[in-house]
Parts: sequence; C-alpha cells; structure tokens
Amino acid sequence: MRLELHKHRIKSVEWAETTEIQGSTLFINKTELIKALTKDTNHLVDVVICRPGERVRITNILDIVEPRTKAEGGGGVFPGFLSSSEKVGNGVTKVLEGVAVMEVASIPRVQEGLVDMGGVGAKYSPFSRTNNMVLVFERGAGTPLNEFEKGVRLAGLRASDYLAKASLDRDPDEAETFELDLEKIGSEREESLKRIGYIYMLQSQGFLRDTFHYGRSVSRLIATQIHPNEIMDGAIVSGNYVIPSNRNPTYLHLNNPIIRELYLRHGHDLLFHGVVICNEHSRLEEKERAAREAVETLKRLGSDGVIITKEGGGNADTDLMLMCSTCESQGIRTVLLGNEGAGADGRDPSLAHITPEADAFVTTGNNDEAVELDPVDKLVGQGPLPGVTENLKGKLTIPVSRINGAASLLGYGALTCTSN
Repeated sequence: MRLELHKHRIKSVEWAETTEIQGSTLFINKTELIKALTKDTNHLVDVVICRPGERVRITNILDIVEPRTKAEGGGGVFPGFLSSSEKVGNGVTKVLEGVAVMEVASIPRVQEGLVDMGGVGAKYSPFSRTNNMVLVFERGAGTPLNEFEKGVRLAGLRASDYLAKASLDRDPDEAETFELDLEKIGSEREESLKRIGYIYMLQSQGFLRDTFHYGRSVSRLIATQIHPNEIMDGAIVSGNYVIPSNRNPTYLHLNNPIIRELYLRHGHDLLFHGVVICNEHSRLEEKERAAREAVETLKRLGSDGVIITKEGGGNADTDLMLMCSTCESQGIRTVLLGNEGAGADGRDPSLAHITPEADAFVTTGNNDEAVELDPVDKLVGQGPLPGVTENLKGKLTIPVSRINGAASLLGYGALTCTSN
C-alpha cells in the first residue's frame, strides 16, 4: 500500500466570507461550516476558534480530530462514518497540520478534562499548540444520550472533512509517502534485521468507552493484522472518554508516533511488518482471549519483537501485562509504553498489574502529579468539571490526568523527566 499525506501547514485561523487557505492562514465561512456539521445533530450551540497563546481554557473535551479529506485513491475519509467502509490507506489524503477540531459537551459518566491555550498550563498538552476549532454542544431535553453522542461524533468528523477540503486545489507544503508491502516482508527475510510488530490495544469497554474500526465498535473484534496506512487514513475513530490523559483521541490515531517511528526505521535497523489491533474488555476471560489471538497472529508473521501500547488505566494495565507475558512466553520480546498512577508524590505503586516479564517499560508520565494552572480570561465549554470546586476561570490545582493529552499513552506528549 502507498499513501501520500499532503500536508498544509496552518499557522492562523480566521472567520471570513469564503472558506479557503491563503498562505499559512485558514479562512472559514462560519455559516457554511455550521451547515456542514449539523447534518446529524441540532444540538450545536457555539463554534469558537481558540488559538495558541490565548488566555483561554477549553473544558469538557470529548474527541479531538485533525482535519483530513481524501483527494485520490480508494475509499473515503473516516470510512464507515462519512464514507463507505471500503478499505483505505492508498492514494492521496490532504491534511491541515496545525489545526484540530474539538468536540465539547457535558455528558454523564464522562471523565472530563481541559486544555489551557496559554499560561503555564499550555506546556502540558500538545493541543495547546494547535489552532482549535471548538464545537460546543448541549443535549436537549428528551434526547437519548446515545443519539446525542453519535451526533456529536459525526459533527466533529464532518467539520474536519469540510475544513480540509479547503486544501484540495492547493499544492502542499510537504508530501509524506508511506509505503509498505506486508506480503513481501512476510516472504523475504533479511537475516540481519529483526521483524518488529506493534500491538495496538483499543478501548472497548462499552458505551462512552469504545473505539470504532471502519465505523464498527471494536468490542467484537478478533485480534488481526492491519496495514499501518489504514490507521493514518482514518480507519480508527475514537468514542472513548475515559481519563483525559488516558484516552487516544482520533487525532492521535491519525498521528500515531509509534507507527511513524517504525516506518522511519524500517529497512535500516528493523523490519516493520505491520500492526495487530485488538480490544480491551472488562472481563479477565476476554483479556486472555485477546492476548492469545494477538500472539498467534505475531507468530504467523514470524515476529522477533513487538511494541505494545494500551488505552486506559487500571483495568487496562491487566491487558497490557497479559499481552506482555503471553508474547514473552513465545519468544517474542516486548517493549511496553504507558503512563503511571503513582500518587501525587510518586511514591505509590504506579501500575495496577505487573508481571516479571515486563522488563522494558517506557513511561509517559505520572497521572497523579498535581500541577498548578494560571487564571484565564475566557472559558469555552460546558462545565462544571467533577471534582473541581474552584472557579474554572481561576487558578486551579489539578492532577495532570485531567489535561487532555498530557501523559499520552502513545508518547505524543511533551512531558520529560530528569534524574538526580
């Protein structure tokens, strides 16, 4: 498969009469945008542009999506939602780099968080660096929650497609090509290079804690190999709203840094033979089944090693460790990636489940560490946030886990540490 990502670098976003790109500025016709995204919902109450550096706090964030649209090749953008479920991963996809669409709404049972666009809090989230098109929704009386959530998700995807279409008649600032012949890798072995795979664990613990593959919930998914290009082309969409730093929004599925790094190193110091996607359930029996299925797939591929990422915390630690021990028992070496919950002072046990085989673990940060955020001039969102009693526009002290993307389970965040 061969996928070209035509990237248009956007440095500023403004309202205008016509939706178009001029230089590095995206101009948007607000009326047209609203018409495009309200096809599936009538609960939109506001659309706000939030720019890097502004003293703005965005709360109640659900999914975050990077604007993309299909220009050439099979399938369409966000297959199973905005297009048929035809396989994607080939052709040309247009990308607005530096822009994100944020879906904002207050939903019961959602573990809500925030992003500060300026001040000290901005350093914790990668989404303080994007020009954010914030879609604010409010559920009307009598609207079933599942219908409301579905409408919000579709509206966010439609907005992303609409915005990216402004780039269709323009040459990109950069064109990235991703090409990988999985069949060739499977039949020809370079003895000097190890075959490395990626187990991509997707949250699937029910409504509001789900992920979609070609528009379908992954709750019944059998662990299977997938071409990494499909993921970068919108085959996976988030419907997961657990702890903000423990969720992988659609934006990060599209920009998965593990996949990008494996592509970069393919043919140099390793052979990247694709991704195995599997789900995460609440029941131990299902967790064990997913681990067996994933490892059987890796054995058929002749994997020497694998990187494993999880989604969620606590319960998902068991999925991660079962996957690790099952791989290691079959001679497949593992590297694990994830964040921790080690208490505010870092002294508590950091994972809910561990196994002796997990001897190569890359941490992306401590979810429980308390951080102080500066007051802001403007609040965008529904509020209030559960567990936060202070004025949401004022100075806040919250755990880093409440900041979207702060301790990204895929390693996309900006947190670092030093040792004394």
